Amino acid sequence: MLSVYISAIDIDEDPMAARTRTPKPRALDENGVPVPFERKLKDGGKLHTLLIKACPPDPVTGAQSVPLLAKKLEMSKQALNYAVARGKVRPGLAQKIVDLADGRVTLSDFTPFVFN
Repeated sequence: MLSVYISAIDIDEDPMAARTRTPKPRALDENGVPVPFERKLKDGGKLHTLLIKACPPDPVTGAQSVPLLAKKLEMSKQALNYAVARGKVRPGLAQKIVDLADGRVTLSDFTPFVFN
């Protein structure tokens, strides 16, 4: 036997209206201008700090980040983040980073983080 269920949605009412969420109001400064959100970054440890120092600055924004370094090394950002999470890098990767860093870091800086 076939059962038919009829919902109690009013035909005139927009069914998507109930699903939409009103955004939180942004904080305003004394002039009524919205205050930009600040990203709260967690400390990734000494290896993370070393990788950020080694990263060549972005030519447009001047930003330095692990994903940008991964792109310059032609590897996935997940692979580099995995190394950061473990606190270890392969010797070959450490050498690639030093070559890319243009003197900002040395191979001896990576000594505590290198494994065979």
